[in-house]
Amino acid sequence: MASFLVVGEGFAAAQLSRAIAAMPGARLAGHASTQPSEGGIEAASLARADGIAAVRALAPDWLVSMNSTLVLPAALLDLFDGRALNAHPGPLPEYGGLHAHQWAIRHGARDFGATLHVMETRVDAGPIVAASRFPIRDDDTGLTLFRRALGEAARLAAEAAARIAEGGTLPRMPQDLSRRRIFRHRDALDGRIDWTLPARAVADFVRAGNYEPFRSPSYVAAMQAPGGEVEVLRTAPAGRTDAAPGAVAALDEAGPAMACGDGQALRVTRARHAGRLLDEAGWRRLLGRPGGGRRPPGPGSDACPILSARHGGVAESGACRTAPTEQAPKGG
Repeated sequence: MASFLVVGEGFAAAQLSRAIAAMPGARLAGHASTQPSEGGIEAASLARADGIAAVRALAPDWLVSMNSTLVLPAALLDLFDGRALNAHPGPLPEYGGLHAHQWAIRHGARDFGATLHVMETRVDAGPIVAASRFPIRDDDTGLTLFRRALGEAARLAAEAAARIAEGGTLPRMPQDLSRRRIFRHRDALDGRIDWTLPARAVADFVRAGNYEPFRSPSYVAAMQAPGGEVEVLRTAPAGRTDAAPGAVAALDEAGPAMACGDGQALRVTRARHAGRLLDEAGWRRLLGRPGGGRRPPGPGSDACPILSARHGGVAESGACRTAPTEQAPKGG
């Protein structure tokens, strides 16, 4: 009978543990997480001698990492001699590391996937045991794509455990590490929108950072208005515009149409300021624009430039020369 130690968090890891516990020919030796249940192992201890000793006492044959950001030390991996597996919610070797699903959306990738691989001391670099691919939908957000990838990773891990329990062996295909990319948490924290990008790239940046109803683990797309910072959650195409990138090309009950770098505008259809969703009145207060709507600007119009913070904050011109309101607290 094959025994397994599951390391990981949340529903996916708990589901995998339950599946192994109910699997003929398999035994769940233990589950390590940041909030272990009675008899479980504290995940942080796996990097210490006492945690490694606890794993040795459980004597599992296999380790499976599922929805975990822990980098396991060589001293722990050595206990398993090539029998430690990681269920990575992303295709390898192209999308290793953290928040890879968000980067895939930002890159305009048309498909994504999941990979089960042998764990080595280098992150996400070991031989591939199983992999799957699926299309990225136009309406995928950072959250929906992560959930789909995590579900695929859990499926691959459960199928591999069942194969082991039946006495089978697992394939091991070395990765082409010349194509390897590793994404780091600190590289995914800047949520400032760059309106000089094409409209499609801005829209992808916005949806990649959208984790509603939860908070994104990395960034939420943001723009700077005269009245404070606005978290941008959803956009929609708004047609061509002659306005400069970062300008408000039009404003009505559906939200502001923002000019992008390719001459296309994006309508901000869902946004939040100081923890509250914005309606037309809220937008007008933030933009210093009382009164009714305006036509989309053509040549010679006085569209309001709203530049991202990375371009130096708000630039005022034309009808937008109003005293900015007090900066609202970030977040929410």
